[in-house]
Amino acid sequence: MDKRQQWSMRLYRPGEEDSIRALFELSMDKDLSRARWNWLYRDNHTGVFLIGLAEGEDGNLAGQCALLPVRMKVGDDTCLGAQSLDAVVHPAYRSQGIFTRLAAYTYETAAGMGVPLIYGFPNKNS
Repeated sequence: MDKRQQWSMRLYRPGEEDSIRALFELSMDKDLSRARWNWLYRDNHTGVFLIGLAEGEDGNLAGQCALLPVRMKVGDDTCLGAQSLDAVVHPAYRSQGIFTRLAAYTYETAAGMGVPLIYGFPNKNS
């Protein structure tokens, strides 16, 4: 019997903060406080943020790939780059390629918004 769950990708919609925080806590066994979420995403200094989400058929979140925009100086120019962080996949959806596909989707969306550079600090799971 195939245990693979059906899912699709989309961008974050305002009001999903608590669902994201619950996914993070369930998947990583860590608390993502509302204050930290607001500081990183809603209130960050660029006024821009980009969060790609995987959503299961039941409407619950299956994964997240979040980008934190940062202003960067390249030569004499200043541009918007992004740090990839807080990537997470729900345990019931693991081993289905969500991490890789969601990252590609989110990075391509960022490139379309004019973000030329994305960097991250991978952990052992990455």
